[in-house]
Amino acid sequence: MNLPGLVVPVLLVGAWELLVRIDVLTFTYLPPPSDIVAAVGGLVTDDDLAGRVVHTTAIALLAWAVALAVALAIGTAIGLSPKTWRLSMASIEVMRTLPAVALVPVVLLVLGPTVRAEIVVAAYAACWPMLISVASGLQGAPPRLIDVARQMRLSKTRVVFSLMLPAAAPLILSGARLALGISLIVVVLAEMVGNPQGLGAGIVEMQMALQPESMWVYVLCVALLGTALNAALLLTARLSFSNLLVKDRP
Repeated sequence: MNLPGLVVPVLLVGAWELLVRIDVLTFTYLPPPSDIVAAVGGLVTDDDLAGRVVHTTAIALLAWAVALAVALAIGTAIGLSPKTWRLSMASIEVMRTLPAVALVPVVLLVLGPTVRAEIVVAAYAACWPMLISVASGLQGAPPRLIDVARQMRLSKTRVVFSLMLPAAAPLILSGARLALGISLIVVVLAEMVGNPQGLGAGIVEMQMALQPESMWVYVLCVALLGTALNAALLLTARLSFSNLLVKDRP
């Protein structure tokens, strides 16, 4: 754990508490951190906070998994074919610049305020950084890998899965991290706009109920959830890489 890195957040929270208590900050929806912490107990007992966290986490991970599957398939096809790259990149650049936020009302009208609508919008938004990472990683694979594959007379499938994709792994991991964060953001947004479930719906409900302390609890839950998911992904990647190194040792 990066303990020195926690100094800045602790100082910011302390300054927040102090400035609110001495009335330097007097915004209606900005309670002191101590009141936010006190509101956690009430939400745990009176509201289904755990259920909301589970719902948002499950939908974000499911949308992310869908985005990964689609991005890996399409990105690999594009990255392995220069002709396909030239023909498709213009369309991809146009489509990926379309904000997922603009699609939320459309998807809600078509699919209704359902879990399926959350998954569709979040997967669409999360797909693009992963797709670009996969295609760019394969396009930038070292030429010597191809030479090695020819010398060893490996099949095309084995070249892709044993040489090119592992070489592009750092870029693919970066795309996966971006996709995971985007998936969580869009899921929370969809819950705020349409589906009355999850942490996003909790934020809106507490805002409408004029309970800023509880609203901030949900906001912080989203932040902590994003941090936890990112840490879990990095840990999984690190362990997987370590296992591969162990297996490759003579």
